[in-house]
Amino acid sequence: MKTKSICAATFVAASLLAGCKADNATSPAAVTPEPQAVAADAASDAGLLPGSNVLTALPADSVSTPDTTNTCSLDAISGNAPPAVTAKPDQELTFSGWTSTKEVTVPEKILIVLTGAQTYGVQGTAGVARNDVAQTLQAPALATSGFNVTASLTGVAPGDYKISVLYASPQNLVACATSGEIKVSP
Repeated sequence: MKTKSICAATFVAASLLAGCKADNATSPAAVTPEPQAVAADAASDAGLLPGSNVLTALPADSVSTPDTTNTCSLDAISGNAPPAVTAKPDQELTFSGWTSTKEVTVPEKILIVLTGAQTYGVQGTAGVARNDVAQTLQAPALATSGFNVTASLTGVAPGDYKISVLYASPQNLVACATSGEIKVSP
């Protein structure tokens, strides 16, 4: 079960990577071009496009395994402090926190991933002012590392889900586990 969840999360990260700086030929790729094309098509088919705010069920295929990091924090879920929040399947939630790459930069795009019996994801962006993070970590580059990603739980099956933040770095796919959990109850 854990392997399927990691694979699904990896697939999402690969999809995210395929969309990042696609017009910049000098950006290094974390996966080969063929999987990028497959990931981009799958992301489009799954509705993981900028502006989509629906948590989408993710396929269990993957193109590689992500690295893991602890350079993020989920500070609140619709104003409630993690770790555990209970929600209804038709509810809309806002995931707020911050994220950083291992290289201490702000990723262009992120995915909020819910992992449980099934895996769901929604794309978002960082860029919210977080001077507290920049000061605490003594990293001025993280002054805009915050995110507020709003997503609808419509279609999310009832159950317990762990929350992670994924992003694509130039070298690899990276997943950051958070302390956040959601219980979706009917």
